[in-house]
Amino acid sequence: LEKIGTLAEYRLNNDHGFSKDGKWLAFSASSAASRRSQVYIAAADGSNAQLRTPASPSYFHGWSPDGRWLAFVGERDGNFDIFRLARKGGGEQRITSDAGYDDGPDYSPDGKWIYFNSNRSGSWDIWRMPAKGAGAGDRKSERVTSDELEDWFPHPSPDGKWLLFLSFPKGTKGHDARTEIE
Repeated sequence: LEKIGTLAEYRLNNDHGFSKDGKWLAFSASSAASRRSQVYIAAADGSNAQLRTPASPSYFHGWSPDGRWLAFVGERDGNFDIFRLARKGGGEQRITSDAGYDDGPDYSPDGKWIYFNSNRSGSWDIWRMPAKGAGAGDRKSERVTSDELEDWFPHPSPDGKWLLFLSFPKGTKGHDARTEIE
């Protein structure tokens, strides 16, 4: 194990990950400049960290398999939606717009889908949308789970055959670390 000491100036939260090729690191953190979480990209050794989401809060969740895009959740205008951001630059692109709370985006291994959790159906379920976005009115979003539990943070398996996610007891409002999960 080796500590990435160049990131000591940031207050990292639990959202971080390497690009599939291992060359880049994305992470969410607050800093002296902002007490709210923002997304940064750095070289894999933590050097040359660059702020990528001036708007906050923003929470990194996943890299596209080709390393060209990052998926993150951000609160904008009082609503949490899913965004994508090109690694090489440019502004954030909102890819969901439903009034529900969207969170936890992660790419499918083939890069065609982004899976995420949302309470847009009245409870927390797993949804998916094309990687370029849900489209007008989120009409391209597809509900994946519909059960009595509150489902969060989907992660497709490397072969695309399985979907790993957390399930909290019915009625759980958020993802409290002290709540027993199934």
